[in-house]
Amino acid sequence: KCHQADTGNSIPTTYHGGARDVYEEGTLVFPTVRVQRNYEDVEDIVRMCRRRIRVPDQWYGDFSSAIGAARVGERGLKTFIAKYGPETIRSFKREWIDYTSRRVEAEIKKLPAGRLHAEGDHDPLAPVLPDGIHLQTTIDVDPDAGKITADLTDNPDNVPSGLNLTATTATMGTMQAIFCCLDPTIQHNAGSFRHVEVKLRENCVVGHPRFPASCSVATTNVSDVMINITQEAFSQLGDGYGGGHTGVCLSGAAGVVSGNDYRKGDEPYVTQLFLMNGGGAANADYDGMTYALIPPCIGLIYRDSIEIDEQKMPFLIRSLRLLPDTAGAGRRRGGPAGEVIIEARRSPVTIVSASNGTANPARGVRGAGHSNLASNVVLRAEGPEEEQASFFLVELAQGDALRSIDCGGGGYGAPRARELEKVLHDVREGYVSVKAARDVYGVAVTGSVDDETLAIDERATNELRGA
Repeated sequence: KCHQADTGNSIPTTYHGGARDVYEEGTLVFPTVRVQRNYEDVEDIVRMCRRRIRVPDQWYGDFSSAIGAARVGERGLKTFIAKYGPETIRSFKREWIDYTSRRVEAEIKKLPAGRLHAEGDHDPLAPVLPDGIHLQTTIDVDPDAGKITADLTDNPDNVPSGLNLTATTATMGTMQAIFCCLDPTIQHNAGSFRHVEVKLRENCVVGHPRFPASCSVATTNVSDVMINITQEAFSQLGDGYGGGHTGVCLSGAAGVVSGNDYRKGDEPYVTQLFLMNGGGAANADYDGMTYALIPPCIGLIYRDSIEIDEQKMPFLIRSLRLLPDTAGAGRRRGGPAGEVIIEARRSPVTIVSASNGTANPARGVRGAGHSNLASNVVLRAEGPEEEQASFFLVELAQGDALRSIDCGGGGYGAPRARELEKVLHDVREGYVSVKAARDVYGVAVTGSVDDETLAIDERATNELRGA
C-alpha cells in the first residue's frame, strides 16, 4: 500500500478520521486486483480511478510513479540474480535471516525479565468518539526464551471512526517501538520477527478489523499512541531502557490541502503538506530529535520546501518556527514543538486533518516532563479565533489563516540531573527559556543571547539544585 493525495474520499483528504465505516469514507475500496498485464495498464481500472478520484492527472502521475519504481526494482532484481545465481542468493538469504535471529535473541537475553504494562489515550473525536479511545499494552520479556510477547487484545472493539488499525499497522506500532528499545544496529527482517510476538484479536481497534470498519487513519493516530506506550513500558525495566513519547499531533500543517488555484485558471489541486515539526522522544542516551513528525516517521519524511509549496498552491506560509519550552524536560529532553501559520491568498483553501495531542501531551518517563499540548486555530481576517477539534475540515477565505502548533517530545530522567552545559546550550538555541532553565532545570543563567554573554551562575545554580 502507499499513500495517494486523494483516493476518492467523500471529503478531500486521504485521512478521514470521522468516517463511521468504509462506505462513509466514500473512497474506492479494491480487493487485490491486477493493474497491469504484460507491462500494459489495465485500462478499465485506470479509467475507473480517473473518474472517481479528484485531480485525476495528479493521481495518474502518482500511480505511474509507483509502477515505475516497481519496474526499476524488477530490473535490478533480475540483474542481481543474473550476477550471483538463484542458489547463492537463497543460501545468503537463509544465513542472513538466521544471523539476524541470533543477534535479536542475544539482545533479548541481556534484558531483565518482567511483565510491563502501559496505557494511553487518543483525544476525543467529536461527535463519534466524545470520550476518545483508551489504549493499553501488556508486554512479557522472557530472556531465557529470548522472546518478547506483546498482548494488545485487551483493547476496545472497532470504533465508528477512521482511527481503527489494520493488523499490519497494529503489529508495526508495537514492533517498531520494541526494536527502538534494542540495539539500533539490528536488522529488521523475518529473523528479527521470530523473537517478537504481537497478539491481536478480531474486531479490535488495534487488531484485525471487521469489515466495513474504516481504517482510513491507521498509519498515524492510534499507531502513534501504541508506539509511545510501548516505549514507555520498556522504561519500567530500569534506567537506561525505553523512552519517552514522540509528539502525536498530525496538525493542520501536515493536513491535506485542496482547492482551485486562481493563478492557473482555477486549476484544482489536492496534496498533503509536510510542514509541521513534531518533537521526538528522548531516551536514556539522547535528546529527542527535531522534526520527528510523528512516531511512525521518526524523521524519515522530508519536510516540504516553503517556496515550492507557495508556487504550487495559492497560500502563504506566514510562520514556520520552533517554540521554546514545548519539549518535555529531562536529563535528556524531548524535541521541541513547532508553529506553522498558513494564510489563504485570493482563492479559498480547504484543509483537513485528523489531529491528536490537544488533550493528551507526549509524556516523559522516569521523572521527566511532558510536552506542550497541540492546537489548531483559525485566524479569520475578520472575526474571533476559532479553536478546532481533533478531526477538522476548515475553509480559509482570502486573508484567513490556520495556526497549527504541534507537540514536542517527552523527556527521559529527572530534569535537574541534566548537565549544566547542555541546559546553557538549550537556552542559547532558544529551546529553553531563561525562566524554565531556572524553574525546571535548576540552572541560573546570566547575560544575553543577543550579545553572546550567556553564562551559568554557578553559585546560584548550586543553591537551586541543592534546594
